[in-house]
Amino acid sequence: KYNKHYFEKSHSSYTDLIVVDPLLGCGDSIYRALKDYINSKNPNKNTTCIIHWGDSYQTEEVYNSIDFDNNKGIQVPCCVEKNPYVNFLTVGTKIVEVQFSKYGEIEKDTVGYHDCSLFYGNIYYIYEKCKEYYDTYFSEAGQNYISYNHGKDFNFLDIFNRFSASGYICELSGKAVKSFNTIDELSRVGGSI
Repeated sequence: KYNKHYFEKSHSSYTDLIVVDPLLGCGDSIYRALKDYINSKNPNKNTTCIIHWGDSYQTEEVYNSIDFDNNKGIQVPCCVEKNPYVNFLTVGTKIVEVQFSKYGEIEKDTVGYHDCSLFYGNIYYIYEKCKEYYDTYFSEAGQNYISYNHGKDFNFLDIFNRFSASGYICELSGKAVKSFNTIDELSRVGGSI
Protein backbone atom coordinates (compact mmCIF):
# COMPACT_ATOMS: atom_id res chain seq x y z
CA LYS A 1 0.00 0.00 0.00
CA TYR A 2 2.95 2.34 0.59
CA ASN A 3 3.80 2.38 -3.15
CA LYS A 4 0.22 2.64 -4.39
CA HIS A 5 0.58 6.27 -5.50
CA TYR A 6 3.37 5.36 -7.96
CA PHE A 7 1.08 2.97 -9.80
CA GLU A 8 -2.11 5.02 -9.68
CA LYS A 9 -0.51 7.59 -12.02
CA SER A 10 0.23 4.97 -14.70
CA HIS A 11 -2.75 2.69 -13.98
CA SER A 12 -4.66 2.14 -17.21
CA SER A 13 -8.13 0.85 -17.97
CA TYR A 14 -6.88 -2.59 -19.11
CA THR A 15 -5.08 -3.50 -15.87
CA ASP A 16 -6.28 -4.20 -12.36
CA LEU A 17 -4.48 -2.46 -9.51
CA ILE A 18 -4.47 -4.76 -6.48
CA VAL A 19 -3.09 -3.29 -3.25
CA VAL A 20 -1.86 -5.73 -0.63
CA ASP A 21 -1.17 -5.24 3.07
CA PRO A 22 0.71 -6.50 4.99
CA LEU A 23 3.63 -7.38 2.76
CA LEU A 24 5.40 -10.37 4.25
CA GLY A 25 7.60 -11.33 1.32
CA CYS A 26 7.12 -11.56 -2.44
CA GLY A 27 5.18 -14.84 -2.11
CA ASP A 28 2.76 -13.22 0.31
CA SER A 29 2.19 -10.35 -2.14
CA ILE A 30 1.51 -12.79 -5.00
CA TYR A 31 -0.77 -14.95 -2.85
CA ARG A 32 -2.90 -11.98 -1.71
CA ALA A 33 -3.05 -10.44 -5.20
CA LEU A 34 -4.11 -13.73 -6.84
CA LYS A 35 -6.66 -14.37 -4.08
CA ASP A 36 -8.16 -10.91 -4.61
CA TYR A 37 -8.21 -11.31 -8.40
CA ILE A 38 -9.76 -14.80 -8.33
CA ASN A 39 -12.42 -13.77 -5.78
CA SER A 40 -13.37 -10.57 -7.59
CA LYS A 41 -13.08 -11.69 -11.25
CA ASN A 42 -13.83 -15.45 -11.03
CA PRO A 43 -11.63 -16.27 -14.06
CA ASN A 44 -12.06 -19.41 -16.15
CA LYS A 45 -10.24 -22.48 -14.75
CA ASN A 46 -7.91 -22.45 -17.79
CA THR A 47 -6.82 -18.82 -17.21
CA THR A 48 -3.06 -18.31 -17.23
CA CYS A 49 -1.02 -15.42 -15.92
CA ILE A 50 2.45 -13.92 -16.05
CA ILE A 51 4.08 -12.88 -12.80
CA HIS A 52 6.76 -10.27 -13.51
CA TRP A 53 8.89 -8.68 -10.80
CA GLY A 54 8.51 -4.91 -10.83
CA ASP A 55 12.25 -4.19 -10.73
CA SER A 56 13.02 -5.97 -13.99
CA TYR A 57 13.04 -4.87 -17.61
CA GLN A 58 12.86 -7.78 -20.04
CA THR A 59 13.38 -8.37 -23.73
CA GLU A 60 11.09 -9.88 -26.34
CA GLU A 61 13.33 -12.97 -26.29
CA VAL A 62 12.24 -13.72 -22.72
CA TYR A 63 8.54 -13.64 -23.63
CA ASN A 64 9.20 -15.65 -26.79
CA SER A 65 10.82 -18.41 -24.73
CA ILE A 66 7.46 -19.18 -23.07
CA ASP A 67 5.25 -21.86 -24.58
CA PHE A 68 1.88 -20.16 -24.14
CA ASP A 69 0.07 -23.23 -25.51
CA ASN A 70 1.46 -25.35 -22.66
CA ASN A 71 -0.64 -24.91 -19.53
CA LYS A 72 1.36 -27.44 -17.49
CA GLY A 73 3.19 -26.29 -14.38
CA ILE A 74 5.03 -22.98 -14.09
CA GLN A 75 7.45 -21.94 -16.84
CA VAL A 76 10.50 -19.95 -15.76
CA PRO A 77 12.71 -18.24 -18.38
CA CYS A 78 16.32 -18.44 -17.12
CA CYS A 79 19.81 -17.38 -18.18
CA VAL A 80 22.94 -19.39 -17.48
CA GLU A 81 25.48 -17.37 -15.52
CA LYS A 82 28.39 -17.69 -13.14
CA ASN A 83 27.63 -16.99 -9.46
CA PRO A 84 23.86 -16.59 -9.88
CA TYR A 85 21.92 -14.72 -7.21
CA VAL A 86 19.33 -17.49 -7.39
CA ASN A 87 20.09 -20.93 -8.85
CA PHE A 88 17.47 -23.33 -10.20
CA LEU A 89 18.61 -26.96 -9.98
CA THR A 90 16.99 -29.09 -12.66
CA VAL A 91 16.61 -32.61 -14.01
CA GLY A 92 16.30 -31.98 -17.73
CA THR A 93 14.12 -28.87 -17.76
CA LYS A 94 12.14 -29.73 -14.60
CA ILE A 95 12.94 -27.63 -11.52
CA VAL A 96 13.82 -29.79 -8.50
CA GLU A 97 15.25 -27.17 -6.12
CA VAL A 98 15.95 -23.44 -5.84
CA GLN A 99 19.06 -22.17 -4.05
CA PHE A 100 19.74 -18.63 -2.83
CA SER A 101 23.14 -16.95 -2.63
CA LYS A 102 21.96 -14.60 0.14
CA TYR A 103 21.44 -17.65 2.37
CA GLY A 104 24.84 -19.14 1.52
CA GLU A 105 23.40 -22.04 -0.51
CA ILE A 106 25.40 -21.45 -3.70
CA GLU A 107 29.10 -22.26 -3.78
CA LYS A 108 31.50 -19.70 -5.28
CA ASP A 109 32.10 -20.02 -9.04
CA THR A 110 28.92 -22.06 -9.52
CA VAL A 111 27.46 -21.84 -13.01
CA GLY A 112 23.71 -22.11 -12.87
CA TYR A 113 20.27 -20.94 -13.98
CA HIS A 114 19.15 -17.49 -12.84
CA ASP A 115 15.51 -16.56 -13.50
CA CYS A 116 14.57 -13.58 -15.65
CA SER A 117 12.00 -12.34 -13.10
CA LEU A 118 9.14 -13.89 -15.08
CA PHE A 119 6.87 -16.82 -14.26
CA TYR A 120 4.04 -18.18 -16.42
CA GLY A 121 1.35 -20.69 -15.52
CA ASN A 122 -2.26 -21.41 -14.66
CA ILE A 123 -3.52 -18.78 -12.23
CA TYR A 124 -5.32 -21.36 -10.07
CA TYR A 125 -2.29 -23.67 -9.92
CA ILE A 126 -0.01 -20.85 -8.76
CA TYR A 127 -2.64 -19.64 -6.30
CA GLU A 128 -3.13 -23.13 -4.81
CA LYS A 129 0.63 -23.57 -4.28
CA CYS A 130 0.78 -20.16 -2.56
CA LYS A 131 -2.30 -21.00 -0.47
CA GLU A 132 -0.72 -24.28 0.59
CA TYR A 133 2.32 -22.35 1.79
CA TYR A 134 0.11 -19.80 3.60
CA ASP A 135 -2.04 -22.46 5.28
CA THR A 136 1.02 -24.42 6.42
CA TYR A 137 3.40 -21.67 7.54
CA PHE A 138 1.47 -18.48 8.35
CA SER A 139 0.88 -17.55 12.00
CA GLU A 140 -2.20 -15.35 12.49
CA ALA A 141 -1.14 -14.50 16.05
CA GLY A 142 2.31 -13.28 15.08
CA GLN A 143 1.22 -11.99 11.65
CA ASN A 144 4.27 -13.59 10.06
CA TYR A 145 5.50 -16.82 8.51
CA ILE A 146 6.96 -19.57 10.66
CA SER A 147 10.75 -19.31 10.77
CA TYR A 148 12.60 -21.24 8.09
CA ASN A 149 16.17 -21.09 6.86
CA HIS A 150 14.98 -18.50 4.31
CA GLY A 151 13.77 -16.05 6.94
CA LYS A 152 10.32 -15.23 8.29
CA ASP A 153 8.82 -13.95 5.04
CA PHE A 154 7.12 -16.01 2.35
CA ASN A 155 9.61 -16.28 -0.51
CA PHE A 156 7.69 -17.11 -3.71
CA LEU A 157 10.44 -19.38 -5.06
CA ASP A 158 10.14 -21.62 -1.99
CA ILE A 159 6.96 -23.10 -3.50
CA PHE A 160 9.39 -25.14 -5.60
CA ASN A 161 11.31 -26.23 -2.48
CA ARG A 162 8.59 -26.86 0.08
CA PHE A 163 5.71 -28.08 -2.04
CA SER A 164 7.41 -29.37 -5.19
CA ALA A 165 5.47 -27.01 -7.42
CA SER A 166 5.79 -28.23 -10.98
CA GLY A 167 8.22 -25.83 -12.67
CA TYR A 168 10.12 -25.88 -15.96
CA ILE A 169 13.14 -23.93 -17.20
CA CYS A 170 13.06 -22.02 -20.51
CA GLU A 171 16.79 -21.58 -21.20
CA LEU A 172 17.85 -18.28 -22.76
CA SER A 173 20.96 -16.64 -24.13
CA GLY A 174 21.82 -13.45 -25.98
CA LYS A 175 19.92 -10.36 -24.92
CA ALA A 176 17.97 -11.83 -22.02
CA VAL A 177 18.76 -10.28 -18.66
CA LYS A 178 18.33 -11.47 -15.10
CA SER A 179 16.40 -9.75 -12.35
CA PHE A 180 17.56 -6.59 -10.57
CA ASN A 181 18.66 -4.89 -13.79
CA THR A 182 21.78 -2.75 -13.61
CA ILE A 183 22.34 0.29 -15.83
CA ASP A 184 24.85 -1.75 -17.90
CA GLU A 185 22.30 -4.53 -18.42
CA LEU A 186 19.61 -2.07 -19.45
CA SER A 187 21.98 -0.47 -21.96
CA ARG A 188 22.91 -3.88 -23.38
CA VAL A 189 19.29 -4.73 -24.17
CA GLY A 190 18.33 -1.27 -25.39
CA GLY A 191 16.59 0.00 -22.27
CA SER A 192 17.10 3.34 -20.60
CA ILE A 193 16.41 5.10 -17.30
